[in-house]
Amino acid sequence: MVLQRLRAEFGCHGARRPAGREHLDYWGVPMHRSYGGSNEWPLQSGGVVGIVVSMHGPLRGSGYDRTSIIDPAVNVYSEDAAGVDVIWSRRGADETEIERIAAHFEVRLEDKGWRVISATGTPTTADTIGGSWVRSSPDA
Repeated sequence: MVLQRLRAEFGCHGARRPAGREHLDYWGVPMHRSYGGSNEWPLQSGGVVGIVVSMHGPLRGSGYDRTSIIDPAVNVYSEDAAGVDVIWSRRGADETEIERIAAHFEVRLEDKGWRVISATGTPTTADTIGGSWVRSSPDA
């Protein structure tokens, strides 16, 4: 169920749905975000919407149309907590890949549904989540 919600709400609307307050239906407030060497912890809804707008603006300028979801994995911690790992392949209408990101989301089930409380990502060229993350364990 968590992965289906992410597919429906994050990956499939592409450029057809503008970034705005409707994203608060699944992005939690407050929410932590780490990407591209920056960390943010917006405590108010305007800050969370600002994150979404800042992500989508450059994508749309590059001809972004949709997101393909590659190698999804869900770790269910309990009935109301999970972690989701996925590769997002951001694509134009002609299927040209604009960017590829390995992303991790911490999600929690609240009264209004699943909410992302933390998101992190890194650019990747990998086709698998396992090949995307930097490993620090000596066993990795």
